[in-house]
Amino acid sequence: MQKNKLFLPALYCCLVISSACVKQVAVDTRYEKSKLVVEGAVTTDSVPYSIRLTYSGHVRVADRVPDSLLEKNANITIMDDAGNSTGFAYADSGVYRSTNPNFIGKSGRSYTINIELPGGKKYISVPEKMPQKVAVDALKVEYVQDFDGFHPTYLLVHMDATDPADQENYYKWNFLSWMPRKSNGIGCGFGCIEYEYCFQRNVDSFINIMSDASINGNKIENLLVGRSYIYWYGNHYIDVSQQSLTRAAYQFWQQYNDQQTRTGTTLDPLPGSIKGNVYNASNESDFALGYFSAEAVTHKLAVLVPFNITQFWLDLSAQKFIPPGPGICFEVFHNALPYPPSPARQYPPPAGWENAEVIEVHW
Repeated sequence: MQKNKLFLPALYCCLVISSACVKQVAVDTRYEKSKLVVEGAVTTDSVPYSIRLTYSGHVRVADRVPDSLLEKNANITIMDDAGNSTGFAYADSGVYRSTNPNFIGKSGRSYTINIELPGGKKYISVPEKMPQKVAVDALKVEYVQDFDGFHPTYLLVHMDATDPADQENYYKWNFLSWMPRKSNGIGCGFGCIEYEYCFQRNVDSFINIMSDASINGNKIENLLVGRSYIYWYGNHYIDVSQQSLTRAAYQFWQQYNDQQTRTGTTLDPLPGSIKGNVYNASNESDFALGYFSAEAVTHKLAVLVPFNITQFWLDLSAQKFIPPGPGICFEVFHNALPYPPSPARQYPPPAGWENAEVIEVHW
């Protein structure tokens, strides 16, 4: 028994001495040299096209690039293999818009981008040959009664398409939805409240790509393409865009996706920069980040009509997302569709869905 009493103080002393001997080591942080970042594409969609030029560097918030990392004074030209071209004019936030309304991408043509920076450095891309379009056959929608502190219940959207057997195909899907939102509005006199409602634009951020290597000539069935969240009563306006990519563009997005979802140990090597297809015209080892692509795009628009929304489920899953206090809906929520005061129409839906397929969702 006496032995145990002596042992505990001894152990305590050992721990104190050990902790005192731990030396703090300053770990060097790796800083890559700043590189030009090129984001954009020429597509079969209508113009204008957008190209964004920024520089790699320290960004505190993922979707907010500081002004110091924006390139605002470049000269940009896109040209095809038939001699057609368009210039670009600077818009905002590093984004440039094409200026030639007659320059529209066509399948079978090859496209390159030329970028001249203020210091005279020139970048050019490897030519991209525009693939053929592939149609979206059908959309399928289901209600998912799943919610938490980050999102309410939602509509889950899948799609079907038929892969052509006579060509090598690479796909990328984007999903956009306009979702009904509610704020507490503002007073307009005598118990009147306005600006309570609006539509908020949401774009799914996950990288959704596929090669037809294992399904060539067969159906792409029940592919998940996105979700539209139920914050309030009303229709949802969705746009599923199916992009046909070149093999090189697909490989770029595959590497990008692998790096974003990469897991490993602390002993794994740090991820390196993914090589795109835009290079310094006088030094090919000096490459820009990002990718300039040529994409044949098919859109499938639909108006989703949820039929079984109840106030009980809205109170349970969505009430927490209505900010307290008065507020104009399209000012409270980021990327919301604005509208003028009465007597103008209040809470108008987004334009472009007038002839879209209407899908009723029951549960």
